[in-house]
Amino acid sequence: MSTRDWTPQEVFTQKHYIQEEDLFSKIRVQAKEKKCDFMMVAPTEARLLQSLVEVSGSKKIVEIGTLFGYTAIYLAQGILGEGKVWTCELSYENAEIARKFISQSQVSDKIDVIQGNAHESLRELEKMGPFDCVFIDADKNGYPDYLEWAEKNVKKGGLVIADNTVLDGAVWNLPDDETNKKRVQNMMIFHKSFSDPKRFRSTIYPSYDGIAVGVKI
Repeated sequence: MSTRDWTPQEVFTQKHYIQEEDLFSKIRVQAKEKKCDFMMVAPTEARLLQSLVEVSGSKKIVEIGTLFGYTAIYLAQGILGEGKVWTCELSYENAEIARKFISQSQVSDKIDVIQGNAHESLRELEKMGPFDCVFIDADKNGYPDYLEWAEKNVKKGGLVIADNTVLDGAVWNLPDDETNKKRVQNMMIFHKSFSDPKRFRSTIYPSYDGIAVGVKI
């Protein structure tokens, strides 16, 4: 899959509620040219992320999975006053593209792109914590480990958000191939932990591919 179609609800909401800056359109064009636009959140989902940051008053945010900086900019726009988004990206090329777009935004001073293996980057980031919010949107097999890190490094009452948590419906329609079975198994480990009421007050918003949102207990 190289593209994604908007649902009727997304089309309606984007028409009436979302007026994106030209910069975000440029990022989408770049993603389409690179055939990875299906990996990006919808404008409606990005606005949800921004709103969650605003209403929670989050100042220190970690994003796991940068791609081209689209959600990093939205997250930073939700910070009221001073604050920082540390965003982790494995690909050197993607990180450079993200830096280019972020430098054109009004919140470039609030975003640090950290290129490299996220597990290593997160270990280095621990000294900057505790954090107010962690947004997970990277390799799906890594979600259990990313959640474990987030739980340890987000403050009590802080936010943990994760995208693609229903894996295009695969979590209830188990695939036949072993690669996708493994992804589902790891995502279900994530769900078991994230839905534990002793650890998080959480739910999944019925977005395009399921954005899970939880408050650390």
